[in-house]
Amino acid sequence: MTTTPMTTTMTESHPVESVPPWRSVRAKVVVVIVGLLLLAFVATVLVARQMLVAGVDEDVERELAQEVEELRALAEDGTDPATGEPFGDDVEAIFTVFMERNVPARDEAFYSFVGGVPHLYSFDAPRAVIDDSTLVQAWSTATEPTRRDVETPAGSARTLVVPLLDTAGDPLGTFVVAIFPADRLDDVAEVVRTISLVAVLVLLVTSVVAWLVAGRILRPVLLLTDAARTIDAGDLTRRIEVTGHDELAQLAATFNSMLDRLDGAFGSQRAFLDDVAHELRTPITIARGHLETMGSGGE
Repeated sequence: MTTTPMTTTMTESHPVESVPPWRSVRAKVVVVIVGLLLLAFVATVLVARQMLVAGVDEDVERELAQEVEELRALAEDGTDPATGEPFGDDVEAIFTVFMERNVPARDEAFYSFVGGVPHLYSFDAPRAVIDDSTLVQAWSTATEPTRRDVETPAGSARTLVVPLLDTAGDPLGTFVVAIFPADRLDDVAEVVRTISLVAVLVLLVTSVVAWLVAGRILRPVLLLTDAARTIDAGDLTRRIEVTGHDELAQLAATFNSMLDRLDGAFGSQRAFLDDVAHELRTPITIARGHLETMGSGGE
């Protein structure tokens, strides 16, 4: 009888390379969170800027219309303080009384033209505007209300030109209200810069917090990986601490259950091998004695 020695074959294990931090799940989670926040902040800044600019436009249009309505009310229903009579076609008196009674805003200016030449303008109106002959020509010859955005020597202006006509429809004079929105738009830009700065700070803080929180959440996975690297067939006693009731806790508990089953399987295998060795020890000893006797001589 030929006896083949029982051998146990162990699969050679290969070390697993560590994942670089920038390729880890933790880094991917942080990148996704920060990316979504960045998109949200960009959209918020763009929407906020659009709403602020739209608010400036609405304010400008309302103020232009308000000044023109006040001028028309004065021309149609007002009376000349000097005579106590209606103004009639006396546009010079209309412009004089209007300039005395109405104070323009800080970025607003009034201009009046009689006979095609500048007549009166508000006390803080940019003088360089009426030095532009092209603008003066366009404003003083207007025959119908005109709303235009123009470039002036004092900067961009949003203007409303209103001619005052006589009963025959001929122009007696022209009134121009101009608003220079540069300061208002600068305020909008400052608000947008502030929002953007706050968004950048929030992104930085969020990145740090997301990195820490992601590390805490993924800690059971790291513990499981470490345990899987150190556990072999000779030592299956190590277990992972299970905390919480989420999916990662279930994963750790499942891994521990797998180790329990493997430990039980290897224990049963060792017990079986011990039993086999014990049962075979006596007959092998007897066979060995007979073989030794046969080898010492005699049939």
